Amino acid sequence: MVIINSTKDIEGAKQWVFITLAVNGDSIEYTTVQPWNTDVPVLSGQDLVDWCNTQEDRYKFDIFKDMYPDHPNIQDLEAMEQWIADGCIIPAVLDEDDNEVEPERVAEKVEWTNKHPVEQDLFDRKKASKETLAALDKAGTIPQLKTVLRRMLIK
Repeated sequence: MVIINSTKDIEGAKQWVFITLAVNGDSIEYTTVQPWNTDVPVLSGQDLVDWCNTQEDRYKFDIFKDMYPDHPNIQDLEAMEQWIADGCIIPAVLDEDDNEVEPERVAEKVEWTNKHPVEQDLFDRKKASKETLAALDKAGTIPQLKTVLRRMLIK
């Protein structure tokens, strides 16, 4: 099951979708784009949740490929999960005479890093003073906005 943390519009035609999903018992933050190379419109609410859930296997497979960058040429989630369960063995490399050039080894697991982490707001509106929010709302020009922001950052 996929949990949607937030979304961010991409020029009205697509959206970033920041999700959390369980991968091998770990809670993983992952970012995707919706729609991704499909004719599906930009979705919201339960439609977006349903769409993300249909993509869960693809998300997990992408995460495993990044966690095991030197995996053998594995093409689907089921094969990847079996390879991991079997110990992540990289087969020996043989030359044309069947002599071992590189021995069999265990693939190294790399810690997962989300390539597009959830973007945080410039400031937490709950912690910003009413005066600061009012000043931001009244800032009509870029120089006025810069002045308000400088004052906020100095405090």
